[in-house]
Amino acid sequence: MRYNDIRQKIASRENELRNIIRRIDERTRVPLSEYSGELSAYDNHTDLGIDLFNRETDQVIRHEAKKKLEDLDAAKRSLEEGVYGVCQNCGIPIESDRLNALPESRTCISCAENNQEERLYLLPQGNLEPNEFWDEMAVWGNANSSQDGQEDVEKMEDEPL
Repeated sequence: MRYNDIRQKIASRENELRNIIRRIDERTRVPLSEYSGELSAYDNHTDLGIDLFNRETDQVIRHEAKKKLEDLDAAKRSLEEGVYGVCQNCGIPIESDRLNALPESRTCISCAENNQEERLYLLPQGNLEPNEFWDEMAVWGNANSSQDGQEDVEKMEDEPL
């Protein structure tokens, strides 16, 4: 692969990622309450849940696109330094098919597969191990929490309106 082809592929990928980020920013600029187009949220919990899920998915995609842009900047730097296409982990040349598909690749396919197993979940609370997720969410209660218990119902019955 020639340097001009690489630079062109990197520029094309950057443009693609910037367009994704721009479209997501335009979509998420509208408040969620206006996004659904509903006058009331009273009976639209499912619709609001879907809208919220889509908004969160957009944010994850936006975050990943920003990380890929950083990887593309690193690829441009390595191109200028003359080390583009060399795996940062093991030092062997990265496969040309991989570089054609993902010009921002920093690792060969075998090192990338090994790193995939160590990947953490990206959550609004930060990066958590899968078993930490429940502990993080449990602070908000669960189906067995006292807010759903008989004691709450009895207290409400005893209180004057």
